[in-house]
Amino acid sequence: MAWSNTRAWALMLGVTACGAPADGPELGDDPLQSDDDDRTDGEPPVEVIEIPMRPVTTADLYAVPTLEGGVLRFESSLTLALGEGYPREFVAVIPSAHFATCGPLRAALELGPLELGNDGSGTRIALDDDGALAIEVGREGTTSVRSRGTATLQEDGCETPSGTTLTLEFALDVQVRSAQDSEFSGPCDAQPWLIAPGAGQSANDFRWLRASLRDGGGPYSADNADRDAQVPMRLHGTFEAGHSTPESLQTWIPPSMPGPVEIEPAFGPSALVEIVDATAITGVDVRFEIAGTAGGGFVIDDGAEYGPGYGRSANRAIPTIQAVQVGDRPLCSAPAAEWFDLRTLTPGVCEVIPHDGDFLYTGDPSGHAGHLLRDGTCTLQMTSPAGDHTVSATFRDIEGLHDF
Repeated sequence: MAWSNTRAWALMLGVTACGAPADGPELGDDPLQSDDDDRTDGEPPVEVIEIPMRPVTTADLYAVPTLEGGVLRFESSLTLALGEGYPREFVAVIPSAHFATCGPLRAALELGPLELGNDGSGTRIALDDDGALAIEVGREGTTSVRSRGTATLQEDGCETPSGTTLTLEFALDVQVRSAQDSEFSGPCDAQPWLIAPGAGQSANDFRWLRASLRDGGGPYSADNADRDAQVPMRLHGTFEAGHSTPESLQTWIPPSMPGPVEIEPAFGPSALVEIVDATAITGVDVRFEIAGTAGGGFVIDDGAEYGPGYGRSANRAIPTIQAVQVGDRPLCSAPAAEWFDLRTLTPGVCEVIPHDGDFLYTGDPSGHAGHLLRDGTCTLQMTSPAGDHTVSATFRDIEGLHDF
């Protein structure tokens, strides 16, 4: 689905990249959020949230140089998007610190005359006064830069003393690609992606919800746009008044109200998300574990006995959520913390204490864990939208468990 005013929107982004107008918000400001309260009572819900593309005009070149026979070879590449709103001028900085194939290396690189080769794209590349590469984007295509220069080591590295001057062989390929199509990658195979209210980033796959640029060569990431905000887009749904405007999908916090959300890029197909609440949850797979580090820790089997001898295990019994089901489909985000509660059924043997753990797969979303008080049988129960989950096990010689 394309925006009816895509061209106007892209032009607006081009102005934003150079600086917001005096009477408008700067990039990153939240025009929907009041200064006094991020949830405004009495105001109607918001139906559209705009996430702009964030332009980038300068970046360090990345390379893993090789050093052999007094010659330092530096090979790198850039991909620049060509489209309205994407910077046509870009500065590529040649850093001094590198991790070469032989180890850490700090050297001042000085390029000699540039030899350019291109396929008619018209992209211009020249050295600026600071020794960086100033690039003017032309048309789609690839421009190669080759140069011989010097690399002077600024400290000892790669079995070479500081002050040594090496021969530098520099190679850079600058590819210009069209920014007229996009695609989404998401946390689950099929859309709509089911996510919990307020899930945001977590230890699960929801952080992979992103939009990528795409052309005839497939999806790509442009260096002249922020990695997490490559494509301008709009979110259509029902959002609370004052709902924060995110900088990218990775920082978007889904609304508390269940319902569909359409993520519509300025170009390319839309993606569909469904916000689900606790009433939609039909199954929760829970596993209780004793936490540990460096090979310690173990899964608690119901009815089992443990000890003596715990190795690198901690006095923390954590319910870890393996999966959450909505009918025959998985929840694609971390579950909401308020869906769960952990309690002890044997308070004389174990208690429930706060536990600062991540959400899905790494701990109890309610932020609690069991803690053993003495030897004996500990029974823990976690309530969830799909019912109660209980484990009971006997622990001996708990002095062998480590406390955080």
